[in-house]
Amino acid sequence: MALFACAGADGFFESVQLDAPIEEHCLYVADRPHLYPLARLTDQHPPYAALIADTNAARLFVFGRGATMRSDEVTGTKVSRSSVGGWSQARYQRHIENYHLHHAKELVDALERVVRDDGVEQIVLAGDEVIIPVLRDQLPKHLTDRIIDILRLDITTPEHEILKATTEALREHDGETDAQQVGHLLDQYRSHQLAVVGAQATIVALTRGQVDTLLVTASSDAVHDDAASLEGADVTPSDGTPVSEQVVRLAQATGAHICFIEDPALLADVGGVGAMLRYRL
Repeated sequence: MALFACAGADGFFESVQLDAPIEEHCLYVADRPHLYPLARLTDQHPPYAALIADTNAARLFVFGRGATMRSDEVTGTKVSRSSVGGWSQARYQRHIENYHLHHAKELVDALERVVRDDGVEQIVLAGDEVIIPVLRDQLPKHLTDRIIDILRLDITTPEHEILKATTEALREHDGETDAQQVGHLLDQYRSHQLAVVGAQATIVALTRGQVDTLLVTASSDAVHDDAASLEGADVTPSDGTPVSEQVVRLAQATGAHICFIEDPALLADVGGVGAMLRYRL
């Protein structure tokens, strides 16, 4: 639960209960909301789609913030051998393949709508060995690029188990992409391209509106001021606001994307923070 409180009137107070866990308890008193833990929560639990399918049915979920945001079902007509009478084996096989193809196209259409309507950037597929290859062949590139994992889950798997399995897949994928993003950041910085590292240089870039993506260590204690690394650019606020909170606040104010890096070792050598830039001045 995150509670923002102030001396307001007539229903000003509002509490919001979250399904996703907040790892640390804290009380923060200031003239502005403390955004760091909420921004981290958003990064840890983004909305994503999970499609679990077999050859004649599917369940489509949108999970986010540790809960189910949307749930749909797609059911086709089951084809059995007894329904084909005296058909030849080859004709029956073509009939089955055509049915699977039609079913896969229906699932792609449903997935397209969810991605468009819910702003989903990541997809987890799950199902049997028959429908998954057919489904993948029908997916357009912009959906294929969003697939982070393919799992083996039965269509009857309980919803809470689907949420747990797909969340674990998301975490594993995030760990891989964290390393890639930090590697790209450091390569860009070392070659004097569109990147800065360290708290002071990042704060200056954020203040100027240059930052496209902020990379910050998920442990706020691992983000520290490096004023000595940039002479004359001491912009640490006098109210003692932590550096981690300051960079997140500036990123929110300037429309920069925030990416929390879970492994503190990845950004340890640069003070726990860096940024990819939109442009250089």
